[in-house]
Amino acid sequence: MFFHRLLFCGSLLGLFLLSSVAGAAIRPYSLALNPQAGQFFFEASEEIKDAPLYSLGFGYQISDNWSGLWTGGYLETKEETGQRQEVKGYLGSVEILYRLRPDRSLVPHLAAGLGFLAFDRDGTINADGFAEYGIGVQYFLGPSWSVSLDGRHLLREAQNFTATAGVAYYLGADVEEPQLTDLDGDGVIDVFDRCPDTRLGVPVDGYGCPADEDADGVPDYLDKCPDTPLAAPVDKFGCLLDRDKDGIADYLDACAGTPAGMAVDERGCEAAKSPIGHEDGIADPRLQPIAPPPATLANASRPAPAKKPARLSLQVNLNFRSGAAEILPEIEKELEDALLVIGKHPGYYIVVEGHTDSVGAASSNLRLSQQRAENVRKYLLEKTGIPPEMTRAQGYGGARPVADNGSQAGRAKNRRVIIHLSENAEM
Repeated sequence: MFFHRLLFCGSLLGLFLLSSVAGAAIRPYSLALNPQAGQFFFEASEEIKDAPLYSLGFGYQISDNWSGLWTGGYLETKEETGQRQEVKGYLGSVEILYRLRPDRSLVPHLAAGLGFLAFDRDGTINADGFAEYGIGVQYFLGPSWSVSLDGRHLLREAQNFTATAGVAYYLGADVEEPQLTDLDGDGVIDVFDRCPDTRLGVPVDGYGCPADEDADGVPDYLDKCPDTPLAAPVDKFGCLLDRDKDGIADYLDACAGTPAGMAVDERGCEAAKSPIGHEDGIADPRLQPIAPPPATLANASRPAPAKKPARLSLQVNLNFRSGAAEILPEIEKELEDALLVIGKHPGYYIVVEGHTDSVGAASSNLRLSQQRAENVRKYLLEKTGIPPEMTRAQGYGGARPVADNGSQAGRAKNRRVIIHLSENAEM
């Protein structure tokens, strides 16, 4: 019996020494099916031979460290003296296990519990209860499987020991859900939020940044003029700039820098010297001067060179479907209106610009924008009879957005074509 106890204690010490292997193992709230096999050691005074023990356990992982285990076992042996009767043993126990290193692949545990042990000698059954304690270790082969070694000391009228090895299969893992936090409370989770510190209550776009529906650079919650035309220069309040204070916004002003108090026409030029003539004396509202690129906006107040040829931008809103270049009926309707304006300016050269949103590869978008521009150019040639050498198509891909590509509405505005008119072939 002394040898058995020595073997028992030595095995348990070895299990603890092995538990230095690191890895992720324990799965809280999982169920375990745990078949085991080993040896049951009887006290010498019982005069019963040690015997193989077979058991089946059912466990529940309460937390990282704690779990419960119910086990039922069976053994067959013989008495060592007398008539050497056959003895069948039935074992049942309920245990609490404490796992010492649940973040490792090799996890040692302590165990304590209560149980019963019944012996059947030719139909005569004797049973008594016991308390037990012990130690063990599990090695996790993956998220669902482990192997284990266990030792128990059973305390009853006689003292017994068990040593078993087994496998365990786990069901219903504790799958940790990602934390979808939104610290600024703008409705865009932090992992996607490009502006994580927006003020509470400020409307935001799909990237979590303050919304700017008219894409003028002034957020909507500060914008006092929320419907300014796209690309038109604005002040810090989001309203149209008029640097020469002539009542004509800079983006429409063909004669920026007119002296204060000068009478101007609808183009911002001296009333008798408008650079654009109209047969009926009324400017077409869809004809606008080309806005300077952003890098030159600071110079917008300088008077335009006197000999600069007239150049107009035909503001026609041609919104294409994503990834498409075909001219849909609603686009054709806009082009029919454009033909009326083009007809009033015979002899003007025409450049058709194609643009896309930012979805897709830059090279693909460049080809798509060129195709859009070419399709519109062909349409104009068919309808007007303009000489082909007086027209040109140019694609820019997504390089010149006029709205935020982070929203569906913004991307729709960027899928567009613009028609430019010029008295000079070099535009």
